[in-house]
Amino acid sequence: MRLGRRASFCGDSNQAHGGRGFLSATPGSFRAKQLPLEDKLLALQRTAARLSASWLRWISRRHPAAFGLGEPLFFHHIAKTGGTSLIRAIKSVTPPELDCSEDGDLSASFVNDLVARGLAPGQFIYGHPHTGAASPLRGRSTILTLLREPRDQAISCYLHVRTHRTVPDHRLARELDFREFLLARPYFAIFQTGSLHVGIEEQPLKRTEDLIDRLPMIQAYLREIRFLGTIETAERLLVHLSGAMQWRSVPAFPHRRKSRLSSQRRALMREQYDELLNHPVLAPLFAAERLTYETAREIEASSPWGTASDQLRG
Repeated sequence: MRLGRRASFCGDSNQAHGGRGFLSATPGSFRAKQLPLEDKLLALQRTAARLSASWLRWISRRHPAAFGLGEPLFFHHIAKTGGTSLIRAIKSVTPPELDCSEDGDLSASFVNDLVARGLAPGQFIYGHPHTGAASPLRGRSTILTLLREPRDQAISCYLHVRTHRTVPDHRLARELDFREFLLARPYFAIFQTGSLHVGIEEQPLKRTEDLIDRLPMIQAYLREIRFLGTIETAERLLVHLSGAMQWRSVPAFPHRRKSRLSSQRRALMREQYDELLNHPVLAPLFAAERLTYETAREIEASSPWGTASDQLRG
């Protein structure tokens, strides 16, 4: 875990900077101007994202949580849904010492420790939750997540596993085409449903098909999520999230990198996916994944950033 850069809520600032303060000089101009407290706070909020943890504490002479705004924010990251771009956008407006993650993951022990120490206003907790890691944050934070059309998400997952050597099943993905890979690893047919479920289940499931019985639980969790979007609506969602979190500006959503996959190969993989929709083993998993996605779309449609509100304005 690379936690050395986090301070106060996610690590120790003295360890992060070798036991020394980041800067030792006094910025005389800050004291000379005698700005009103409100103006000082606004100035600190504008510069906080560029300052180290110890420097922010040194300027403020106060607990860093005093400069977080809004409720604690928890991003339940589902792989290959545009989440990495969303994290970059949010981190650009969040003080570094309020960013909390375990190298992009979240274990239950890590989250329980955060809760035990007390969550802070404006704290940004993000990552791929391990078993039970999301449960302690329910009712204690503003939850955010993104989903993606199931077929495109499955293709993107396969390509990611195939091109990253450190990812489990990399060798298998190199040996098998997309169709055979889904048959060998059915979990990827219901990946988003499983990613949502694992964070709110206390014990891991033994069989992939057991996720189907957990659909009511997962749908209930989706309805708890205040900022629920899809990869297509992420930019609009950021606008409304910025208002709720009281950020001084809307962070830019980085443009997603375009895949090098040719249009012909992508079309072939989509055909392979569609051919498996009636497969006796995969069909129930595909149906459950589609239901999870459609539930999310239905919830999203009633939101200010959703498609339904866009149609009404049009």
